[in-house]
Amino acid sequence: MLDADVIPMWRLLAAGLAMLVPWGLALLLVADHKPERRIRALSAVTAAFALTLLAYYAVGFALHFGGIGLRYEHPDLDALVWEWSALNENWGATWGMAGLAGFGLTGARTPVALLLLLSALPAAITATIITVLSVHDRAPLALAFLIGGLTAGVGYPLLGNWTEGGGWLANLGVNIGAGQGFLDFGHSA
Repeated sequence: MLDADVIPMWRLLAAGLAMLVPWGLALLLVADHKPERRIRALSAVTAAFALTLLAYYAVGFALHFGGIGLRYEHPDLDALVWEWSALNENWGATWGMAGLAGFGLTGARTPVALLLLLSALPAAITATIITVLSVHDRAPLALAFLIGGLTAGVGYPLLGNWTEGGGWLANLGVNIGAGQGFLDFGHSA
């Protein structure tokens, strides 16, 4: 049983229920297909779901939250403190562009890190499903899955790092004094 102070049960329930969002979107998108193409589209959605779980677990989580421990001081985030930046350190330490810690969740198997993984998966799955379903009729299926894998493993995590994982957009307030920096309430952007 998890300590209630570390992760309240309602957060786990909310993160688990959020996994229904990609499936609801997928069913809406599949219903728009012609009847003879719906089975192929639904199988592409199921494969995209599995592909996202694998790519985000292996690479995406590290790129997304690999430097979040630099921004938020919490004992469960001590392993996630490595952020890459193309700028010199003279510009400051808050210009992170990609996290570099936690590939395959190595060193990040703490309750808070696992909650971060669980809370980011629905949005990553949704982005991948949209990508795969938009190209699966126009391109070979292998190419659609390659694009989906890059979306789940690189594209979505990098944008997530910039906006919420301790990256440069979220730290514009610290870096250049631009208010609070970029705020993304509920992944609406």
